[in-house]
Amino acid sequence: MGTIRMNTAVEMISRRLALHVLLVWFSLSAGCTLVTGMDVSGQRALEGAPVHIGGFDVIKLTADRVAQINTTDSLSRQAHIEFVHSKLDHRTEDGYVIGPGDVLTIIVWEHPELTSPTGEFRDPESAGRLVGADGSIYYPYIGELNVEGLPVRTIRRLIAARLARVVKNPQVDVRVAAFRSQTVKVLGDVRNPAPVPVTDRGITIAEAIAAVGGVTENASKRYVILRRDGESIEVDLHGVSKRGISALDLILKQDDILEVPSSIEYPVYMFGAFGRQSVLPLPEGRMSLAQAIASVEGLNSETADRKKVYVIRSRADGDKLERVTAYLLRFDGFTSLALSQSFNVKPGDVVYVDRTGLSSYNTIVAKILPTVSTLFQLDRLLIDQ
Repeated sequence: MGTIRMNTAVEMISRRLALHVLLVWFSLSAGCTLVTGMDVSGQRALEGAPVHIGGFDVIKLTADRVAQINTTDSLSRQAHIEFVHSKLDHRTEDGYVIGPGDVLTIIVWEHPELTSPTGEFRDPESAGRLVGADGSIYYPYIGELNVEGLPVRTIRRLIAARLARVVKNPQVDVRVAAFRSQTVKVLGDVRNPAPVPVTDRGITIAEAIAAVGGVTENASKRYVILRRDGESIEVDLHGVSKRGISALDLILKQDDILEVPSSIEYPVYMFGAFGRQSVLPLPEGRMSLAQAIASVEGLNSETADRKKVYVIRSRADGDKLERVTAYLLRFDGFTSLALSQSFNVKPGDVVYVDRTGLSSYNTIVAKILPTVSTLFQLDRLLIDQ
């Protein structure tokens, strides 16, 4: 009987040990798969590699490097501003040209019967000469006169020359009573999207936006998109050319489409061990790294690895390929905090902060504890039996 009891006890202990090993192994495996984080070291072989095999660049941010990046960005931005301004600042000597739908007021001095043949007490728009769909107007002693595509001063000379046959030395003045033929469309995140008429003074970007009630709260305060002749041009509203011309003072022309995008279309993605993960809109088109991190309640004090804060950015490399650059900043002193205030994140950037090794260990332990508790209960059950 003693031998039988001894064998039974050994068998029970063996089974318990086997069960312990199996459950611990399972817990460790499950725990490891549930630990989040980015294994940068495992991808170091791709650093500097060609784009077609997934290569990327890692740049450690120092004071000199940040200054260099900011200088390059500033020069690129100014070059783009000059390019945009050269395309949009199109003031011409002739100014506004007449088209179908416009209304003209024609004045012949000392000849009121020609100036207001339908009554002098009517408003200029209703008393004026409507330019027909064929681009012509009718005028006494002249008949049909095609004025489409002509500036006001040219029309004045034509009318004076034709009236000279019946009026001695006619003094003629021509004005636009209603601008209807030329419009620009203002769309996007504005309060009242609508076509806006172009006047003889032209219309600026600022005037066009004001004419539709301004922008909404969610609108981008930095960029607008101008669509002209099948081309889309991104206009930096804060940009000032070397001639001192603000982007808001650039002149629009007929059939332009001005779109005010939502700031949500220009986000920065905040992933990893932050106080909270979020997608940050950029109403002003840029934000310092310090401001972006503060916007998501800072780095997580328990899980964040302060030596592994990355700003991941892709850039065009030819027509199709993209090059990925990971800017690495180590938050380990006052200098790094100052750098985070000087370094700007851009639309489309991904800001990622990795987890500490201790955080991963704690996560695994947290996954194992329920299993350990289960093993203890099984031990008590076996002992009781």
